[in-house]
Amino acid sequence: MENDRRRTRRIPLQSRVQLRFGRENFEGETIDLSPSGVLVKARRILPADSPVRVSLHLSERMRPVVATGSVVRILGGSQMGIQFDRLDLTESERLQEFLLPLVLEETARSSATVL
Repeated sequence: MENDRRRTRRIPLQSRVQLRFGRENFEGETIDLSPSGVLVKARRILPADSPVRVSLHLSERMRPVVATGSVVRILGGSQMGIQFDRLDLTESERLQEFLLPLVLEETARSSATVL
């Protein structure tokens, strides 16, 4: 998830996220999101390499997108980067359908700024 290792574009997005680590459940907020991972701000930060179940509440109109992943980086003591390890095909498609209009909007905004 380091900048030079990223293969997918991250989109700034604030939405509720539920995390499960073992038997512990807690909530956070997304900072940015891509098809391969998410940056989360939370009161509880897990150690690097911790396995975590992620439920992304992206919209009131859709059920949460669920994935499993692992913590790959810690930022500033209140943020953690989570790389998705397992995202089944249906969940992956739902996530990509949600992200596509945001990517297009971000691309258009970036292009307008350059001009």
